[in-house]
Amino acid sequence: MVASRGVTPLWNASAISSEYISAAAFLGTAGLVLAYGTDMLWLPVAATGGFVLLVAFVTAPLRRSGAYTISDFAEWRLGSVAVRRAVSACVCFIGWFYLLPQFQGAGVTLRVLTGAPVWAGWVLVVAVALVLTLSGGMRSITDVQAVQFWVKLLAMAVPAAALLVLWRLDGADAPPGPAVFGRATTIRVQTESAVRVSTATAVTVRGALDGVRHRDEAVVLTAGPHRVGAGAELLFPRGAAVPHADRLPARDG
Repeated sequence: MVASRGVTPLWNASAISSEYISAAAFLGTAGLVLAYGTDMLWLPVAATGGFVLLVAFVTAPLRRSGAYTISDFAEWRLGSVAVRRAVSACVCFIGWFYLLPQFQGAGVTLRVLTGAPVWAGWVLVVAVALVLTLSGGMRSITDVQAVQFWVKLLAMAVPAAALLVLWRLDGADAPPGPAVFGRATTIRVQTESAVRVSTATAVTVRGALDGVRHRDEAVVLTAGPHRVGAGAELLFPRGAAVPHADRLPARDG
């Protein structure tokens, strides 16, 4: 069986949990929340429920059957090699869509850190995965996944605790309301984005805003959505409401 049954339940649970907070889930959820708001947090909650159902109705019978994979279980249960091949094809097809964001996340991270092209991150991830799998088998994969879980958990817990402390020190009992800039702040937009402001705000703009180019001109952002071009800079005064991401409008053509 997997890793010759030499993995403790806690270590195995850590490895499984690492898949749940992988780049695809972690970065994808962050992007959805940024683009569509906190309602998107229901997606990881639903995924957690799906994990529970998977463990209860798939993993347990799989373990009892002695099968190694879903394909093995399908062949054992139905006695058909054709079904085994069909299940294998489905797993590979679905798994490819899971791997794509993993590869892209690695490529983007490597580009940000080193300036290397995105495809180099893809190649690096594939090479490392092959070396680990071929050299250490399932035990090495399980160990890597488990270590990743604790590293990622620490990477999320430490900033969360720090933000909580800073929030308390910065006046957690302040009345609720839109977030505001504590000082004059310049926002530089690298890619075309859509933002929404809650109240009319006077800003200084350099670049494209709502389809019009400006050169250090004072512009009043009315309450509502606005489109900011790539490379634009917006200077918000102290006390101005912080804009939040909005969906880009649909384009013709």
